[in-house]
Order: sequence, then structure tokens, then C-alpha cells
Amino acid sequence: MQNSEPVWRLVEAKETRFVELSDEVWAMPELNYQEHRSAAAHVATLEREGFEVTKGIAGLPTSMVGEAGKGGPVIAILGEV
Repeated sequence: MQNSEPVWRLVEAKETRFVELSDEVWAMPELNYQEHRSAAAHVATLEREGFEVTKGIAGLPTSMVGEAGKGGPVIAILGEV
């Protein structure tokens, strides 16, 4: 874990924006599989952060995958309400 300090600095630098995203999504509840505003907010944030976003994964219009960089390591996050 020698190289973890730069990762934590990056996380801390982006913390405010992602807490704001969480609060934004919390403030606009949507029904299951109809989270279009929340999905759009996530896509916008990922794109602003430089991710290439693919929407509509597995036939679900509110699903997405955000990718950045090439190779590894690979980090995956599954978010559900």
C-alpha cells in the first residue's frame, strides 16, 4: 500500500463534487427503472471527470458504464437504490 497516498489525495480532491451528486440524486426520488434524471446526473458527472460513458447497458435505459484509462487496475462500482 506504499502508493495509496496519491490515490487518497485524489479521492479527497473530488469528494465535494461526489457528495453533491449524492445529495442531488437523493433530492429527486424516482421509481425503480425510471431513474432518468438521476442517471443523467451521473452521466454528466462522469463525463465532466473525463470518463467515456456507455448508456443503456443490458437493455436498461438508466444503466451506464464509465471507463477511463487503459489496462489495469480495474475498479468497478455498482450503485443501486
